[in-house]
Amino acid sequence: MYRERNQLKERRKELGLSRRKLAEMVGITPTALVKYERGERTPRPAVAVRIAQNLDVSAAIIFPDLVRRYEMLVGKHTGQSAAG
Repeated sequence: MYRERNQLKERRKELGLSRRKLAEMVGITPTALVKYERGERTPRPAVAVRIAQNLDVSAAIIFPDLVRRYEMLVGKHTGQSAAG
């Protein structure tokens, strides 16, 4: 999980964004962003999407665990597995 969260930090740095600036763009606190980067917390799906959009990357790349959990939930409600 830490390695996956590290993708968030790496992409932010690639774009030259400070934590404060990205947090402002997404509408979250810098403290929350630090926790997401460290893997201490997982963002709500809507926040994960906003982060990914501002980093111009798929949410599946920076939050793969979250995307897998969402797919499993959707599969349970539709009677299908996440694999199809």
